[in-house]
Amino acid sequence: MVSLLALASKPLYEREILALRSENESLKLQLFWKDFNVKKLIKMMRLGNSFPLDAPFCQCADCVHYKRATKPQKRGRIAGAQPISGDFMPSYDAECSFGPWFAATARHFGLEIQNASFTKRAWPKVIEEHDANPGLRVLDMDCHLVNEDGPEWTHFTYGRKLWDAKRDDSPELLKLENLFEYLGQFRDGPGKSKRFRR
Repeated sequence: MVSLLALASKPLYEREILALRSENESLKLQLFWKDFNVKKLIKMMRLGNSFPLDAPFCQCADCVHYKRATKPQKRGRIAGAQPISGDFMPSYDAECSFGPWFAATARHFGLEIQNASFTKRAWPKVIEEHDANPGLRVLDMDCHLVNEDGPEWTHFTYGRKLWDAKRDDSPELLKLENLFEYLGQFRDGPGKSKRFRR
């Protein structure tokens, strides 16, 4: 015969188990964002310009400024000629080839991209201080990545499909993990990501 104490404590016990599971999921999600936040994606983008087999190796001024490429070598003088305007200046790529490549690669992994429009009529809701972008903001837009600038991908953040995930094993977050793995795949060797083994 089940004691009255056991019957009375069962709902309390189940409530405690649910609270612990919820706290555990919250901690796992915090750990996920520690490894896959926007600042970490910026670092992976630096690798992405050089390491994947189809990397663009862009050397435009934006990629050099955001450390996705090394500064191009300065041009030397033409022998016997007077210096001309721009002599000894680095020859940057005229257009950014990394931005379009990155957007296409992100879409290949199932990540949806939107451009943010900051006008009086259309100003996306801003969520300040989220683990997905420590110290900065994320935007309430129905996508994974939000490009806040031009095609060079110099200013961006995460959209609702990423930062609103409730669990670290969400299919949406797995897409982001796979993008991270691809961008840095040949730095440590394929399959070296500690989380990429799903």
